[in-house]
Amino acid sequence: MDSRTDTLVAPRLLGRRGVRAEESRGSALATGLPPDLVRDAARRFGIIGLLCAAGNAMGLVVQETMRGLGVMPQHLRFERNATAVLGVALGLAAFGYARRTQSSPFKLIAAGLTFEVVAGYLLVFPEALQHVLLPQSGGMVRVSWLALWIAIYPVVLPASPPVAALAGLVTASMAPLAVWTVTALGHPWPPTSSLVYFFVPCYTVALLSIIPATLLHRMRREVTEARALGSYELVRHLGGGGMGEVWEASHRMLARPAAIKLIGAKVTAGATPAELEALQSRFEREAQATASLNSPHTVALYDFGLSEDGRFFYVMELLDGIDLERLVKEHGPLPPERAIHLLLAACDSLAEAHERGLVHRDIKPSNLNACRLGGHHDFLKVLDFGLVSAPRGASPLDTHLTRQEMAIGTPSTMAPEMVLGGPTDRRVDLYGLGCVAYWLVTGREVFQARSPVELMSHHAHTAPEPPSRHAPSPFPAELEAAILACLEKDPERRPADAAALAARLAAVPLASPWSEARAAAWWREHRPATAG
Repeated sequence: MDSRTDTLVAPRLLGRRGVRAEESRGSALATGLPPDLVRDAARRFGIIGLLCAAGNAMGLVVQETMRGLGVMPQHLRFERNATAVLGVALGLAAFGYARRTQSSPFKLIAAGLTFEVVAGYLLVFPEALQHVLLPQSGGMVRVSWLALWIAIYPVVLPASPPVAALAGLVTASMAPLAVWTVTALGHPWPPTSSLVYFFVPCYTVALLSIIPATLLHRMRREVTEARALGSYELVRHLGGGGMGEVWEASHRMLARPAAIKLIGAKVTAGATPAELEALQSRFEREAQATASLNSPHTVALYDFGLSEDGRFFYVMELLDGIDLERLVKEHGPLPPERAIHLLLAACDSLAEAHERGLVHRDIKPSNLNACRLGGHHDFLKVLDFGLVSAPRGASPLDTHLTRQEMAIGTPSTMAPEMVLGGPTDRRVDLYGLGCVAYWLVTGREVFQARSPVELMSHHAHTAPEPPSRHAPSPFPAELEAAILACLEKDPERRPADAAALAARLAAVPLASPWSEARAAAWWREHRPATAG
């Protein structure tokens, strides 16, 4: 097990929320900043762009005025004026981008660092003209304005320290590039001593820029942590999959253990701020609906939110058990009475959820957990409710999350209407539960295939083989009929709802029903409780 302990700062229970992991797993450029700090960075970027445009415009006016008065010579007029005009255009472009952009933080930071480099070149090019063509002026001795530009830029955009240092070094390299440009126009190289005075301060400041970048990065992290209420410690990694990773966690103020699931970053990858806000609103609506479910067979949801590195997360009860996928893989197919016992509990959870308008859409063995709960054994819990449910009246922004969910769905339990892109309702969950039942009694999936695409094609078009052909021992025909009814291609031919399916399962004749005594004996033998 991973004994490493990380810290996750928990958000407010209600309202707009934010939580950050101590070790950011987000973009190296965006550094997992909360939305308001990203907006502040965009404002600063816009201001620096406006100042760039204003400074170049003022310089252009001053130069032309001085030339008109005969104070400044006419040579190099075109080069200097062209540089000033480009500086005005670049600054206005940066200002407009910062004011109107709906880009992700990654794109904003990338644009800002690109601006640092290009503006640095335009800033140092006039100096290179002077230093190459007028070395007798002694201008090479003074420190370049480029060094000052590199020193102050980490304050403008919140790049991570390594990225800030790299951007500073690239910007410092604009000095030799500018000198090379001037000499490429046919002018001679200046003396080596002059180049040293010109280049060294720029590179020195670029290397030292990691210091303010590190301090600012630490301050932003402390500000984020100070805003949060309470904290969770991530104790050990429990597992992960397409939708994210699960950690065992403990709360700093509460003795109750919990599990935290961090939804995979691909769910929010590429979302603009407006889309991210819509996704967060939808996630919160569905998580609140899930938290309102009262079935004892639905996993309890304690908290939820959006981490600072852009990943949805939720905090749920920590289960002492095993998911049905592992259960069958490790211990083989279940006897019919035990399978029915677990399926009835799943029906109880689904029935309440469907009444509330929630459709799970990802019922599969790994999302059903058989656990010890109090004095009960084989107590089933359904996981991940609401987080993959179909949007109701979804807007184009809401469909972003659904597209991501479909991309990381489960082909082995996907209903035909989901494969074909048709309308879906609660009966997709009954199809998934039929796949779970097939797995429990046979130890194999409904269809075998060489690729996910082939597997989904089977679900859409191929009739399943009766589970009795693959079961290790005979089992009631009524159970087989119920399973095959769930696996009908046409939703209209499946059980009408979870309650109807539960009634069919409860009516299956059994020689020896599954009891608490039998369950407790199995758990004592195969999964004894650990001390502490």
